[in-house]
Amino acid sequence: MKVLVVQGWVDPAGRDPDALLAAWPTLPGMAGALRRAGAQVTVVCAADRDVVVDRDGVRYRFVAEERGWSARRLIGHRAAPHPARTLQAAAAVGADVVHLHGLSFPRQARALRRAHPRALLVAQDHADRPPSGLRRLVHARGLSALDAVVATHPDLVGPFVEAGLLAPDLPVIAVPEGSTDFRPGDRTAAREATGVQGDPAVLWVGRMVPDKGPRTALEAVARCGDGRTRLWMLSPGGPLEPEVSRLVRERADLAHRVHRMPPVPHARMELLLRAADLLLAPSRREGGAYTVVESLACGTPVVASDIPAHRALLGPEPPGRLVPGAGADELGAALREVWAGGARLRAAARQRFDEALSWDVVGRRLVAGYRALLDHRRGAGAASGSGGGR
Repeated sequence: MKVLVVQGWVDPAGRDPDALLAAWPTLPGMAGALRRAGAQVTVVCAADRDVVVDRDGVRYRFVAEERGWSARRLIGHRAAPHPARTLQAAAAVGADVVHLHGLSFPRQARALRRAHPRALLVAQDHADRPPSGLRRLVHARGLSALDAVVATHPDLVGPFVEAGLLAPDLPVIAVPEGSTDFRPGDRTAAREATGVQGDPAVLWVGRMVPDKGPRTALEAVARCGDGRTRLWMLSPGGPLEPEVSRLVRERADLAHRVHRMPPVPHARMELLLRAADLLLAPSRREGGAYTVVESLACGTPVVASDIPAHRALLGPEPPGRLVPGAGADELGAALREVWAGGARLRAAARQRFDEALSWDVVGRRLVAGYRALLDHRRGAGAASGSGGGR
């Protein structure tokens, strides 16, 4: 099986291929997983320069795109208006499956369909949102070229179906958006390296925006334990930053419990997750929920809102708790309950990762999904052909 992976938007920082693959670990992670599952994989990626890289049996073709001084460029839009050279390079690659990253690129979907009329064309959901206004017409036309969508949970494509942008019966390959190579490690050493402390030490990660629930996280920890609980908030900031800072500064039940941290290099996240006793994820909406995947990989239990992505990642017997409604009282009680689970839940967290979320599992599930759809298409074609001969 030949799989062509297409990444059609340009890195705004203009990093070289090695730095880009390090910064976007999901891209080589997924490509490598597909190759280990038996696929022949080529990645075509829009970039600022033309470079070909062969790594771990995968060919990466980075294609320079001209980005003039358009209004989109001036406001910092990360995508080239239309990555024509990237799509030309993709058209030259033979493929049984074309895997486009994102549901926000309808023109790319149509171009790939024209270039690969017989291939299985799938698009990967990355927490995309349906557009509004007249742009919906463009999206509906472009996304009609798809044969399937890949999403962490089938419900995540529901808004696109409700908006009339995807057919209700369009197949969904339910596979996590990404995985990680993080592993469990010595918690004492991790705490010494990071300074994280608490009984329990609770980690929250995200932008200071309503969807990530930073205020809910504060209230949940205020209701948790006997004062030894510590909340470690890792965030690049956001519109709720002033309010969160004010609450931590003014409230006696938070001031000594909450520790703020700026973003860290991705590799250091592994140490922070090893040091934490629990990950708190009260998000209202997630696509891939990477931090949940990484937490489970490190053997750290998760207390999370009961939303589709979290439900898919934590499974039917969560190594932690899924909390319907994600109210502060319920989350606080869940933190206390999961903290009491101790080593048993830490082992269960890593077991869940190994069985359902590792890169090799993701690769096998993707290839199985591709193959099932290709087999169905061939069967439907054969039935149609035999029927026409009667």
